[in-house]
Amino acid sequence: MTLVRNGSGFHVVSLVTGEVYDDPGWVNSHFSPGAAAEINGPNSPEPPDPIRQAWRAFGFPRGTKSHYY
Repeated sequence: MTLVRNGSGFHVVSLVTGEVYDDPGWVNSHFSPGAAAEINGPNSPEPPDPIRQAWRAFGFPRGTKSHYY
């Protein structure tokens, strides 16, 4: 996710999700061997919610309005 400041807030300018992350070959080429084994394994971790991650990273209070563009 890429954010830019928008007045007194932030605006999401890009968000990458989808099938590319389900490709074991892509995972193997973008993560360390240990992380790739965990991601490609039978109990793959769930990705974090990008909105909650942004709230936490920027100190926004829970419930701050957010929009995907």
